[in-house]
Amino acid sequence: MADVAQHGFHLAAVPGAPGRAAHAFSVGLFRSWDHPEIVILGLADADLREAIVRAAELVRDGERFEHGDLAEGLVERRAVAFRRVGPRHYPANLGHAVWYHGGTRFPALQAVWADEAGRFPWDRWCARESRDAQPVLYEPEPA
Repeated sequence: MADVAQHGFHLAAVPGAPGRAAHAFSVGLFRSWDHPEIVILGLADADLREAIVRAAELVRDGERFEHGDLAEGLVERRAVAFRRVGPRHYPANLGHAVWYHGGTRFPALQAVWADEAGRFPWDRWCARESRDAQPVLYEPEPA
């Protein structure tokens, strides 16, 4: 809570475990700047942390990311696509944010990184390592 009060966000990082990708996420973007929290999965710990800090700094400076947006510069040498996170994925991937916000009534985006050829997990011919490293947490909203 002190980080959110002082910097506008907190960085939470979760190491990988059997059957679970390492990931990092923001806590406080929604409260501080009315922006969805951001989660990224499947990279080295330092890269995960750096991506969240870069994204949070851009949000602090007025940048807005929304479902479907593409961004450069969050992950070195890779494009990032933002996808809305389905609420059922919040407890496992945004645990501290769920605690901080008092439940799942906040928006969240996953920063999905492209493979070395620029393909995303939903693209044909995306590298298997990229697809396997970062499960996509997007679920379409009910009609």
